[in-house]
Amino acid sequence: MNQFWYAFHCRALALTAFFFVAGCDFTHSSSPQPKIDGTLKMQLIATVPFAPDHDGLNAKVLPAVVNGTLLLSPDYRLWGADPVTGKVHWYQPWPSHRLTLTTEMITDDRDGGTVYFRGHETPILKAVRVGDGTLRWTGTLPEAWTFYDVNSPAQDEHNVYVQATNYTPPRSNAIFVFDKGTGAIVNQVATPHLSAGMATVPGLLLYLDTWMDEEKRKQSVALVALDKATLTEQWRVLVADRGSSSYARLVVHEGRAYFGGNLGTGFVACVDVATGTLLWQTNGLTAADLTLGEDAGTLRLFVQDELGITALEASTGRELWSRPMGGYATAPVSYAGGLVYHSHYGPLYALDAVTGEVVAEALGEEGTGGGYGAAAWSDGERVYWLTTTDLYIYKAPQHSKR
Repeated sequence: MNQFWYAFHCRALALTAFFFVAGCDFTHSSSPQPKIDGTLKMQLIATVPFAPDHDGLNAKVLPAVVNGTLLLSPDYRLWGADPVTGKVHWYQPWPSHRLTLTTEMITDDRDGGTVYFRGHETPILKAVRVGDGTLRWTGTLPEAWTFYDVNSPAQDEHNVYVQATNYTPPRSNAIFVFDKGTGAIVNQVATPHLSAGMATVPGLLLYLDTWMDEEKRKQSVALVALDKATLTEQWRVLVADRGSSSYARLVVHEGRAYFGGNLGTGFVACVDVATGTLLWQTNGLTAADLTLGEDAGTLRLFVQDELGITALEASTGRELWSRPMGGYATAPVSYAGGLVYHSHYGPLYALDAVTGEVVAEALGEEGTGGGYGAAAWSDGERVYWLTTTDLYIYKAPQHSKR
């Protein structure tokens, strides 16, 4: 089985699981809803109904506020809205293909704020001004190359780094470097396999190399560091070789890279990016996504698995708390103001980052919950919850026990 079809097979199994779960009653599932005693109800500020041209929204991309504009990706378009009222000011269409921003907006402050996004199975990368939605530039891959949705872009001050695939036999993969000023491709390097995530640190481009060992019938994962100027490999560390496929976000903070795997036995790992040294690794914790947050003097890594959230001490990997949430979140959890926000088919929950206690919840005006693909994000002042039907804006809850 080649690497493309293995990746496709994994995605198909994941989607099958999602749609199976969508029809379940989580209050009677093997993972119970969190017990809520005296939970606050989030104060609703505004509701913005969306009218997609297909059956329901499927966000999975965390909203973001950049230079006074709320950025959303509820369907096949990128939307810019007022962060207080939710009123939509502009949208960028992607008429014939699925829009792919992965799980985070790739943005910077160029021209008053720019967001960079691409299509799924298209050769197009766009740079759009966040203030008015006008197109800064369109970058295009060489002929026969296309973007694939498991690839997560990265950026630095000057460039956007995106992996692409050429399906012409024999299939090949490469990382392309787009200039942020012009959209021109300024460099590229072949990669042996599909990448599940990328990030940049001073002088280095990091990417997760995933491949199928045909003899062992197991998926392997390595973190690789390339010199950003020459794109030559500097180091490589193998972190999983027992049936784990890493689709969890690659998160970098103060010289450390955190990432994990969500298939097989599962793992979460931490690597020193200066030396490529594996600092710690946990086994048996399936990581669908990762989020960092610092509170009460401790940096925590919030690991989202199939049915809940586990908080690890980022410096050691030691488990601090674990909370079953009653359902699989299809967008990453987010962190702001000492609270972790989790959204799935049911309610939106705000958890205390230190204890894991559920301190606030929201169900939307219809009381139906988020639905598949619901995504929530907070700037510490407001909470933006993009469900399968609407955008809800809530006042960020204040935890009285803080």
